[in-house]
Amino acid sequence: MEAARIIRNDIGTEYARSVPIMALTANAIDGTREMFLANGFNAFISKPIDIMQLDMALNRWVRDTQSTETLMMAEREKDDRQMPQAEDLPQETGFLARWRIGEIDIEAGMQRYGGEEAYLKILGSYAKHAPDLLRKMEGVTEESLHLYAVTVHGLKGSSYGICADRLAKEAEALELAAKAGDFENMGVANDRFIAEVGKLVREIDGLLEEYKGNATEKPSLPSPDETLLCRVLSATKRFDWSAMDESLCELERYEYESGSDLVEWLREQTDNLEYGAIEERLRTICGA
Repeated sequence: MEAARIIRNDIGTEYARSVPIMALTANAIDGTREMFLANGFNAFISKPIDIMQLDMALNRWVRDTQSTETLMMAEREKDDRQMPQAEDLPQETGFLARWRIGEIDIEAGMQRYGGEEAYLKILGSYAKHAPDLLRKMEGVTEESLHLYAVTVHGLKGSSYGICADRLAKEAEALELAAKAGDFENMGVANDRFIAEVGKLVREIDGLLEEYKGNATEKPSLPSPDETLLCRVLSATKRFDWSAMDESLCELERYEYESGSDLVEWLREQTDNLEYGAIEERLRTICGA
């Protein structure tokens, strides 16, 4: 808060007065959020970090403040960099080729994320986080329209992310209605949207359960490789998420007679950005 005070009050430029500042902290006791917001912060996100909540905050305070021209230029540059060639596109030859979920364009999702495995992880993240957002949308009132707009904005982005475009457009309409204060006409549309996303989440859960059941049996080892565990620790100290994920993927290739719970715990902590907890637990194993 001292740093925020200096930025807001002492530097004296318009940029310093308006630059977005967000608090990411484990200090989540009652009243903390209000204290930060009253002292120059735009947003408050408590740990463990909810990635969708973080994405919503970044969209609201960073992306949505850019000019239309800047955003259009960024989209054009992204399209130029990422436009796949026909021969490079993944084909529907694996597990997902047998699935059809009405709200999702599975083929487009596989193309966007470069294949089946990555896309399944994205679908899993959506199914994990969407129910919490839906619960926040259930009790919307005229007084809570602002928070509702932020919540449905998050579902809009993540629905586009999994190629559920029709639901994303419904979320966009609800967001615009909330921002316009059109509470009177939102009720039925909101209830329908919540039911449709809930149905989609159940379908994704069923897909992932079948995928897990059909997975090839993993080879067995007595315990996780300490060298790989220490690589995770080293990457954690460097805040190198890619290196952490690479070592974890290697660890997850095996079943273990003992230590499977450690690997599962490491994946959960990595997904929640709990680097301190990982370092503390692995320090003894690695003698660091």
